[in-house]
Amino acid sequence: MNKLSSQFKFVAILSAIKSGSVKFGSLIFILFLAVAVVITLFVERENVYTITGQTETLSVTLTNTPLNQWDLSLATLLDDISASNEKLEPLPGSTYFSPSNNTTASIQVTPEGKYLIILNNSGSVGQLETSKNTINLPDYVEIVLPTKNTKVIPFEGTIRIGEDVGNGVDTILLGGNVKIVEKQLFRNNRYVAGEYEFDTGDRLELYEDKAHTTLSKVKGFIQIGYSKNISFTVHGEGKSLNVSRLGTEGYQIKPSFWSRITKDPVIAALSTLFATLFLLMEFVDLFYKHLTKHRNTDEKNNK
Repeated sequence: MNKLSSQFKFVAILSAIKSGSVKFGSLIFILFLAVAVVITLFVERENVYTITGQTETLSVTLTNTPLNQWDLSLATLLDDISASNEKLEPLPGSTYFSPSNNTTASIQVTPEGKYLIILNNSGSVGQLETSKNTINLPDYVEIVLPTKNTKVIPFEGTIRIGEDVGNGVDTILLGGNVKIVEKQLFRNNRYVAGEYEFDTGDRLELYEDKAHTTLSKVKGFIQIGYSKNISFTVHGEGKSLNVSRLGTEGYQIKPSFWSRITKDPVIAALSTLFATLFLLMEFVDLFYKHLTKHRNTDEKNNK
């Protein structure tokens, strides 16, 4: 009798789950959980892009910050790139360059293997400070760095790396990769959301908006003299990294929804909970049907 009573109680509970408020409440909860998971996939995150590689050219629009004070000791200041280096004296030791805001510095390796910096601005590109005096520079300056010395040049500003391959283009991106580090949902921790390789000849631009109208402000450094090319490392927040290839719009690199589901612990937990509850409800439904079928069979046999 107790066995039958327990069985009927269990069936009654399953029946309530099947047709009553218990199941309705569970469905509402699962629906709410599913909506929460979907919404969290679209929540804006802080994405830090770390770009490294080798190039023959890159362009930085500088800001007037201490990080952009470059040591140009023993570099050669040219009025024209065609000028003979033999007739020009190198800058003295302890010579530092301080840029004006929005000065564009194009750094490239010439066909002769020299490191050339082309400075351009609507006004003065900045100042050269030596131990003896300060030199105000015009709106266009070309500087050749010494090739025998290794040098690390830091920078802060917006950047374009590489050039589109085409007629008249002699310097290009040689290769590299980008690692995207994304902030976890509701936490200050971060995870690697993706890592991608570049092809030779790509051009890279990091944007801070989805419309691709404003370049992100980044920090980084270049290394010269360690090889015949320019090594670079760039860090900056952005919405997406635009990769142009052979004159086309190319493609965008940004975190995917799948990387958030699999790598963000919060979203992964919510997704797992949703899947578990859904499977549990399906199991309860099948179990209820199985018990109901056997109960109907037993009632027919008893009759």
